[in-house]
Amino acid sequence: MKRIKVLIADKHCPDEILEKLEEKHFETIRIKDNKRESLISEILDKEVLVVSGGIQVDRTLIERAKKLKLIVRAGSGMEIIDTLTAGEFGIVCQNTAEGNADSVAEHALGMILTLLHKLNKADKEVKNFEWQREPNRGVEFSKKTLGIIGYGNTGMKLAKKVSGMDVNVLAYDIFKLNFSDKYANEANLNQIFRETDILSIHLPLTEKTRYMIDDNFLGEFQKPIYLINTSRGEVVSLESIIKGLDKGILKGAGLDVLEKENLSIFNIEEKKIFENLSKRENVILTPHVAGWSEESRFKIGNSVLTRILKFFGRD
Repeated sequence: MKRIKVLIADKHCPDEILEKLEEKHFETIRIKDNKRESLISEILDKEVLVVSGGIQVDRTLIERAKKLKLIVRAGSGMEIIDTLTAGEFGIVCQNTAEGNADSVAEHALGMILTLLHKLNKADKEVKNFEWQREPNRGVEFSKKTLGIIGYGNTGMKLAKKVSGMDVNVLAYDIFKLNFSDKYANEANLNQIFRETDILSIHLPLTEKTRYMIDDNFLGEFQKPIYLINTSRGEVVSLESIIKGLDKGILKGAGLDVLEKENLSIFNIEEKKIFENLSKRENVILTPHVAGWSEESRFKIGNSVLTRILKFFGRD
């Protein structure tokens, strides 16, 4: 049986996954430094590329990959891959969005409960020997309306996880219709704006969704809301978040993703925005780890394995 060459540009892919590929007559080559230069030098004769975040698979790289047939994104975000150019060359592109959906949904739920019950604020105060009960009186999630924007893998998982919490769930998706199920009711944006108490964003980054959550969008809500974003940073304008908090449109925000996620590349204005958010007690910031669990690492790896084996008929 022919040995198919697989280039692994994902330093977190478990060794067990590579071993299983080898057992199915694939030859695996792992790039451990995840540097673009290493990828360019290795891609020439590979039929499969497995890539995680941090490397852009652009036209230059695709044109060099003379034998490439399949690109598998270890994770969900396809914005790192020039899928149009890949399509021109007959290369199939797939992601493994289901692999970290549980982790992302749990992280979003954790942020919701933390904001509602002021857990981050209370924790900080007690560690400073302050026991303040009344200022830390929480708000129950029960009987609230959770609005979900984007009802894909993670949006559905979140709806399922809150199904036993006596919460009304509305979901809106710009890419599909007629998807109501036992966990969420399909809604239009007007319903979302009118009824939502907590808004959770679960969108891919595309030209349609880039900065979808801006001043105009937030200004449509009929009552103050909490906002959670565990999807992509550039879906939400941070400047609009600050304005929303200042105007009382937002009661709080939980942000696992930002427009930029490296302090060294912030300009002066971006640093001011970040500092503004970081000083607020009703804002939770985490370092893009919503999908970063021990379990998701192996789930994503197994999804990568499944995609490759099925594509080449070796499952």
